[in-house]
Amino acid sequence: MGRDKKKGGGLSKILFDALGEAVHVFEDGTAIKKLHAADFLQTGKQFCKECHCEMDKSSNYWDCPVCGYTIFKEEVEETGGYPTLESTYEDDFGYFGEGEEDDD
Repeated sequence: MGRDKKKGGGLSKILFDALGEAVHVFEDGTAIKKLHAADFLQTGKQFCKECHCEMDKSSNYWDCPVCGYTIFKEEVEETGGYPTLESTYEDDFGYFGEGEEDDD
């Protein structure tokens, strides 16, 4: 289904996020962008979610050479970690692909 342009739901502008990807903003304020599954597939690398650089791999963990952030092998196996630079940026809901957080 398309948007009813008579009701003001048409495309207003196209902006670009920190990675240079297009974000379509509609007249009603809705903003959308395409997500690519490849951004979350395992690459054998891990990237720092804090400073967005490639991390150094040790036998049981990855360590950021810039800020010291560490993610363990078990965490990567359970959650997928941050296998690409794109995966280190928050999605539209403020999550890093870790699922919803509990309010408890």
